[in-house]
Amino acid sequence: MKGRIDILPVDHRQSTSTSQISSPEDALSQIAGLRQQLRQKRDAAGPGNVRLVYGGMAAVPLTFLTGMMVGNEAGLTVMDWDRFAEEWREPDGADDGDRFVISGIDGLKEDIPEVAVAVAVSYPSDADGIRATLGDMPLIRLALPTLSTTAHWSASKQSAMAKDFTDLLGVLMAKGVKRIHLFIAAPNSVVFTLGRHLDDRLHPEVLVYQYERSASPPFPWAVQMPTHGRSAAQVVRSGAIPIPPATS
Repeated sequence: MKGRIDILPVDHRQSTSTSQISSPEDALSQIAGLRQQLRQKRDAAGPGNVRLVYGGMAAVPLTFLTGMMVGNEAGLTVMDWDRFAEEWREPDGADDGDRFVISGIDGLKEDIPEVAVAVAVSYPSDADGIRATLGDMPLIRLALPTLSTTAHWSASKQSAMAKDFTDLLGVLMAKGVKRIHLFIAAPNSVVFTLGRHLDDRLHPEVLVYQYERSASPPFPWAVQMPTHGRSAAQVVRSGAIPIPPATS
């Protein structure tokens, strides 16, 4: 890529203890002004003169929020870390044709105020961990037939996954769902792409959860996305939002 390169680093390492984020609030504050920074860069360079390249290795809620902040930015190139080749690359592989299998939506009653949605691309969703975090809440699953850490290296496949995800949000809206608790097991570029497709004006309220296997519950905190007049994202600790009682 030719031209002047400006870097906008978002470094969470000072907020990290070993592999866990010890202060998600500090990490979140680094993303808060990202949308405004990108707008200033674009305005300073002039329309059509900026190409944005994204790459990241970060917690799922922070990656999803970054995707939402970037949104439908024109001239965007998304990169991901290939752990086997040990290099950054674009999702430029062949589409294997695998698509999300959706389960749990057929039996969902009308006017359920909130549901859990589990997206599985690289690893299975921790259903027991989700129940330990949220109780007996309706759970919708989107899972690839073959889960793999290399299942995402096709741009067209990622686009199809994003469309299925967005279509599901529309279906849940039609059923009266007001809040979605979102659990994602996917590579960084997929999480980022899903975040780009969350519409802060139309879609239900969304909380994206962080997985910490050794924590109790295993999803100790989430980021509440800035939707429906909420001007800023917010870290929510598990248990801070009332959960509907279990149903018989």
